[in-house]
Amino acid sequence: MDIVNISHIYDYHFYLSQNRYDRHFKAYMGPTFQSLEEVRPFIKNVQEQFTKYVELLGVNKEVVSAIEAFASDKEQRLYIKWLENVGKFVSK
Repeated sequence: MDIVNISHIYDYHFYLSQNRYDRHFKAYMGPTFQSLEEVRPFIKNVQEQFTKYVELLGVNKEVVSAIEAFASDKEQRLYIKWLENVGKFVSK
């Protein structure tokens, strides 16, 4: 399991009410997970401790693999639909 960033959402409902661009590009994502100890050397073993915490919540390699598979399947279905729509447009 690879963790890239950790961000804190103060108000989840407000977060969801924002458009995707604002959620993704305007939110501060913090330093990369791998650089946390470099950025904040007083925090020891933060990566290890956070990984343990996430695993205690039930997020393990199997769950991550399932999410990746679902995301890949969704992306593939959206791509196929896009190709069909482009094909219909071009054939008009």
